[in-house]
Amino acid sequence: MSDQLLAQVLITLKNIEARLDQIESPHFREDLTGWLRPYEAWAALKTEGVRSQQHLKKLRLAGAFSEIKGEIRNVGLSDRPVWEYNVEGCRKALAKYFKKLDAARQSISSSS
Repeated sequence: MSDQLLAQVLITLKNIEARLDQIESPHFREDLTGWLRPYEAWAALKTEGVRSQQHLKKLRLAGAFSEIKGEIRNVGLSDRPVWEYNVEGCRKALAKYFKKLDAARQSISSSS
């Protein structure tokens, strides 16, 4: 690998590291609004119970968010979807989703 290419890779890694530090900052999470990519959205929704970017994906696949209601949108230009999350809409959707889960758990435990 040439010195110039190695320098570019190191600069890119430093930028990624700085961005991750910013995303994990408590101030960053509180200020995020609007449409975000998964790597930012999960951090913004952490206080609502989202544990990771993978957990956010599982919630989307489980139907916690609605494209019709404007909580998520596919911005992919090809056959492969690229999802963005509307933080305000997702907060409301998660509150409803987790409330339904809690009700279902209580129903199961009370019938046992």
